[in-house]
Amino acid sequence: MSTMTSGPLLNAYPDSMGGKLADIVSLLGDELAGAFEDFYILPSLFHSDLDRGFSVIDYGLEEQLATEYDLQTLKRLGIGLKLDFV
Repeated sequence: MSTMTSGPLLNAYPDSMGGKLADIVSLLGDELAGAFEDFYILPSLFHSDLDRGFSVIDYGLEEQLATEYDLQTLKRLGIGLKLDFV
């Protein structure tokens, strides 16, 4: 079930903010705690071969960019996750 939200949305490539999703998760849990309701991750956390993550090979997590733990931490922080599927 999807819910509509109206709070602030952070839009970012994980590899542009520290290098990994964990870096953004840390920022959202510390310095930016409570500032964002949702996080829109561009598709660079999936396995891709070119085009900065928009040429997806498969939808497994690229472990060098993101882990299941990172995603679970976002959930614990109460931050909704938005993704592109291409």
